[in-house]
This record gives sequence, structure tokens and C-alpha cells, in this order.
Amino acid sequence: MTEKLSGVAAVITNPDGHVVANCANFERQTYGGFTLEEGQMIRVRRAIKRRFAEGHLNKWLAENISDGFAEHFWDHAERVGYQLHIFPISTQGED
Repeated sequence: MTEKLSGVAAVITNPDGHVVANCANFERQTYGGFTLEEGQMIRVRRAIKRRFAEGHLNKWLAENISDGFAEHFWDHAERVGYQLHIFPISTQGED
């Protein structure tokens, strides 16, 4: 019997609609007081914003950014037309 997988995926699109970053989270643990899906959403939001920022910075800057910097970088990108799309992923295990 195959285990059912559930997680959350995210993509960022540029103003032209092209995907410029993607990320998924299937971790099974969560933070206290949050459901599994909420925990996965928190992690995937943080990870996709970091991945987006790292993809637009040079190597030396990308290796040393903080979550706060990635968040500010994303805030600016969102103001100029980039969009964040987050959606659940679920696969039913087969016998």
C-alpha cells in the first residue's frame, strides 16, 4: 500500500505570466497550534520568497540574505506586478 502524500506548492510569476520561481513542501511536522497544511503553507511562503530573491541576486549576496530581506524583496516585486500562487497538492496512495 502506498502512502498518501499531501503538501503545498507555490509558484511566482512575473508580470508577463512566466514562472520565475517554484517550491513545494511535503514535511509532515507543523508548528504548535497550526494544522499540518498551515505549517506547510508557512514554510512554502518563506521558502519561495527566499528562492525568488536568491534567483535575482548575485552569488555572494544570495548566500547571505535573511528571511527579512527576502520578504522586503518580495514586497517590492509584488508592487511591480509579480504574483505568488499557492495551492495544495494531494496524491492518493494506490494499493
